[in-house]
Amino acid sequence: MNILTNNHKKISMNDSSQIMLSNKKAEGDLLRLIQRIVEQAIKEQYTINYDNDKLLCTLCSDFKKYLNDFGYSSKYQSSVKATLNKAEFLFGPEKKIHEITSKEIEEFIQFCRRKAPAGYKVDFRNIRTLFSKAISWNLIKENPCKLVKLPKEQQQRREYLTLSELQTVLTFIRLQVLKDIYLFAFQTALRLSELLNLRWSDVSINDGIITVGSESFRTKSRKIRTIPLSSEAIEILKRRFPKYINPVDDFVFTKKEGKQYSANFVSKNFKRALRSAGISENVCFHSLRHSSISHALNNGAPLSAVKDFAGHSSIQTTQNYLHTNMDDLRKVSQTFNKASQTLSIAVGDK
Repeated sequence: MNILTNNHKKISMNDSSQIMLSNKKAEGDLLRLIQRIVEQAIKEQYTINYDNDKLLCTLCSDFKKYLNDFGYSSKYQSSVKATLNKAEFLFGPEKKIHEITSKEIEEFIQFCRRKAPAGYKVDFRNIRTLFSKAISWNLIKENPCKLVKLPKEQQQRREYLTLSELQTVLTFIRLQVLKDIYLFAFQTALRLSELLNLRWSDVSINDGIITVGSESFRTKSRKIRTIPLSSEAIEILKRRFPKYINPVDDFVFTKKEGKQYSANFVSKNFKRALRSAGISENVCFHSLRHSSISHALNNGAPLSAVKDFAGHSSIQTTQNYLHTNMDDLRKVSQTFNKASQTLSIAVGDK
């Protein structure tokens, strides 16, 4: 078969196929070129060769704009903003960034530690990230946080709730929707933000699965995950399944009028119920996630599977939830009983 072109030259089918392949290759090359141009334009917007007179206040402003432009969560942006406000207060906004030393970073850490003893490590991570970005923007050559070591502290014991303790706590909760939220959190290990942003479009009751994360909601790890549900979690969803699903605000756990609960309302009500139940003051809503992960691990669930179920970015994080219960510890101590008896007999023989 021949193809007649505009200039009336005959081209064979093989030649035609080669032309088509050549055109596709050219289209692919063009798309890759456009992609590189766009990426370079974005990079150049934030990669600028500044001189050594760059001020801390300007760097902070640029960094906050960068976080906003690249869609970082509002929670993270608020955390960074709080840290940068402390840095500008301590160093002064007119401080040149290349003049900030490791010693001054250590003074900054102590300042943050006095202001917020429980959160100064977050401030250190944020300020370290700021200077890492300054390096990538060619503003400084070395990160002044590089040689700074945080003081070692005694690791606090994680607080867990057993299922029976949770059931006791739930007796002090009046609203059924809150009971459902707390029990569902234990059954799924969802973070509070993940739970409150769960939509019916993320739920497949027939398949017994939910999808955590979407285009409209980013998870902490920035990864979308799909997890299977326990029979009790499925029953909670069936109980809450509405007669009419709002296509815009189709959240699962809402008020009667369909509006979302605030994280503050949910966590405070849980804390109030914990106090009424006489549970440790160190327990909070996030302890439900700790309890869920710990329960799974200590009942034989594979470590790698629990990692994916919980949405951890590394398996080391999941390993932190492994703990030994008191019964297992007693078994260890009992191994010494036989040894002690043998030792007593040996001493007595002498």
